[in-house]
Amino acid sequence: NTCEQENSQSLGEITRHHVTINHARQPQGTPFVMPTDNATRQAQALDNMRNEAPVDEPPVKKIKIRLSTAWVEVDVDVNSLRDALGLPRHNLLAQGIFHTYVHQPAAGEDHEDTDHQDEPVV
Repeated sequence: NTCEQENSQSLGEITRHHVTINHARQPQGTPFVMPTDNATRQAQALDNMRNEAPVDEPPVKKIKIRLSTAWVEVDVDVNSLRDALGLPRHNLLAQGIFHTYVHQPAAGEDHEDTDHQDEPVV
């Protein structure tokens, strides 16, 4: 990966995905600079959490495919399916570290928004 070579550091899967999208949004010919924003640091923290998590067997799901005229259920390695569809291998919303995330209550008192009451709802 070019961004990894230019920075001589190894990026985790989530960070690499984020940094690649971030760089693609830059004007053509812009030299790569590793972002130092909060989103990049979050991606790095998520990669670290994934690296520390126990390794499970690759997830397998049943899908239906049509062979000639019959529909047949087949076991599929989810990671290879994600690769074939061009999706990242991580699905942190349905399982993993986000699945167990508990939102912390906001500090302070909740106030009604009276400043924008007259604005039309779009």
